[in-house]
Order: sequence, then C-alpha cells, then structure tokens
Amino acid sequence: MMELVIWSIITSYFLIGAVLIALINKKTVDRQEIKQRWIKYIVYIAIVTITVIATEYILPFKFLIMAIVLIGGGELVAVGSRKLLVLVPGLIVYSLLSVGFYYYATESGRPQLLSVYLLVFVFDGFSQLSGQLFGKIHLLPTISPNKTVEGLIGGFFLTLVTGMILHRYIELSVFQAILFSIGIAAASFGGDVLASLYKRLTGVKDYSQLLPGHGGFLDRFDSYIAAGAVYWLFVAFHSIIIAV
Repeated sequence: MMELVIWSIITSYFLIGAVLIALINKKTVDRQEIKQRWIKYIVYIAIVTITVIATEYILPFKFLIMAIVLIGGGELVAVGSRKLLVLVPGLIVYSLLSVGFYYYATESGRPQLLSVYLLVFVFDGFSQLSGQLFGKIHLLPTISPNKTVEGLIGGFFLTLVTGMILHRYIELSVFQAILFSIGIAAASFGGDVLASLYKRLTGVKDYSQLLPGHGGFLDRFDSYIAAGAVYWLFVAFHSIIIAV
C-alpha cells in the first residue's frame, strides 16, 4: 500500500511541478533559461525514480549511497583543492555527515528510507519552485542569493502536508509526523546552505557539470546527505535513551 502512496505522491508532485515551471517560464524571456529548467526537471524525474526503485534492493541501494558519497566528496576536493583552509574543515563536516548518511541507508527499514527521501525531495523541489514563482524577500543573499523566505515557506508547507499523508505508513501520530517533517526539512535546508557556503568560500558557482541543468552532483544530494545523517543521529540517541 505504501508503494502505491509513494508513487502517487511523486507523480502528483511532478505534475504540479510541471505546471509551476510553465508558469515561471511565462515570466522568463531567455529561451536558454527556459530550456535549462525543463532539462533540470527531466533529470530530477530520473534521479527520484532511480533512487526510489533502488531502495527496494539492498545491494543497488548501498552502491547508490556509496556513489553519492564518493562523487560528492570528489567534487568537494576538486573545487576546494586550491583553498586548503576551506577544504579541510569542509571535508571533516562532509565525512561526519556521510557516516551518518551511510548508517541511515543501511540500518533503516524501507518505509523510513522512502519517507526521509520523499520529504527531502518535496522540500528541495518546492522550495525552489515557490521561490522562483513568489520569491521577493532574499533569505541568505551573501551565501545563496536565490533562496527566499517565500521559497522556504512553500517548501516547509508541502513537506508538512506530505509528512501528514505518510504518518500512518511510518507508524507516527500526526503530531510526531509534523515534528518529523519539520526536522527533515530543517536538515535539508541546513545541508543545502552548507553546500552553498562551501561554494562561495571556494569561489565557484557550480560543483561540476555532471548532471545537466544542475549545479553538480552534490548540488542534487547535499540536502539528502544532511537529512539522512540527522535522521540516523536522532534514531541513535533515541535508542540510547530507551536503553538507559
């Protein structure tokens, strides 16, 4: 049943996303920018589809997780190789988050894997679309100029709605689902901000051109790594408290 719900949510949100992109493009004159949005959209569909399917199989999902961590780490090194004072602390933070992310990926049940990823996908996608469509108040102009208060609100709202839809499938009360959704959204936002800060400190716009329409491989997975790590950390502390 959860499988059907997950795919229904993904399909519905991508359809909504397509409508929002069309509305955003109506306000855009630059044809190249319009083209890039649709390319990004199509690549995002492929990424989400592959990730969700991979969660059903242990070895492919482990391979995907390791690929995310290693390629992301490679991009960090590539853009920060000339600024060791930025690279070293960046790699330390990234390594710690990657450990938590790996444990989340290998020790969580499939409902938890899917729910965390789905909430990250919703927050990441709709905070961008909400910001592009309604954004006026810049949130972090010196770190990430494109982030807006309106985008943040839109992302949080859709994440909360999604969490409440999922609550019965991950055995949470509505209140717990709200807290869970807020936590994942906050972790996603934090991961995105850290990645943006690293780019600013190293003086680059994009991590790489690996994913068409995106600012690099890590640009697509920074929020997921942070959210997975924070989720695992919460579960680990919760287990310790219960044991005590």
